[in-house]
Amino acid sequence: MVYKAIAATVLLVGLSGCEHTHSWAQRFSFLASAPPSAEQFDFNWQLSGAREVAPIQLFSTPDQIWLQFAPQQTLPAIFALDAGRHRVLHYQRSEPYVIVKGNWQQLLFKGAHREAQARYASPAVSPQAHPAVSSFSDANGSVLTQELAVAQSTEPSAARQLYPDTDLDVLAEPAVASFDLSSMPFRAEPSDRTLRHTLKRWAQREGWEFQDQHWELEIDLPVVSAATFSGPFNQAVEQLMRSTALGSRPLQACFYSNKVMRVIALAQSCDPSDHRTVAAQG
Repeated sequence: MVYKAIAATVLLVGLSGCEHTHSWAQRFSFLASAPPSAEQFDFNWQLSGAREVAPIQLFSTPDQIWLQFAPQQTLPAIFALDAGRHRVLHYQRSEPYVIVKGNWQQLLFKGAHREAQARYASPAVSPQAHPAVSSFSDANGSVLTQELAVAQSTEPSAARQLYPDTDLDVLAEPAVASFDLSSMPFRAEPSDRTLRHTLKRWAQREGWEFQDQHWELEIDLPVVSAATFSGPFNQAVEQLMRSTALGSRPLQACFYSNKVMRVIALAQSCDPSDHRTVAAQG
């Protein structure tokens, strides 16, 4: 009987402890961070510049910016204006968006000698009173606006896709501080997924032509870790090619006077009319 009484006492103490623990957990459960609600998305951004390198829409939360680019669009280099200087931003993919961290007020998108800019415009009135507006400025300085349909009902609404119907070519150059993009290092990122996409991004930045048909291999090589390469475009590409030398498929890049680049197997010749390597392999 004594043992049973002791066991019952221990059980009651244990249950009491569990009850207090459960109550404590409920009391502090609000400390868990909640995901942003639809009302926290801020669409008060204005776009200007070349549409080829600009996102089709962007919006922000207090600590990050969400960008959506057109399908198959090569991502440009993304910079933030920070105390008068341009700072390279690293991004993460969360399809169909590209996310950059930080509460930036001005972004610059640059690639293939074209650039676009995004500026945050503080709303003059409550954002619930008017639909959010994303706009592009044309060469004459007038603003072409596209309204984003933000839900006016009480039902939560995520960001709506913006597909502008205005076809703009080269627009006015944004008034931003000048800087030498050629001094920026070249980076291979796991977000590129493949070496081919890394090279497409680099080529677009430097005004070179490199499309899928210029990757003359049957398979893609994955990018599994980040790496930085310095020097001019040609040297950075050659450094990247040398990193494949110890693999099963060593590569080389071919540069032509019309600013076209090809990537071929190391055993092949960069001269398209040279068939000696093909004959040797046969």
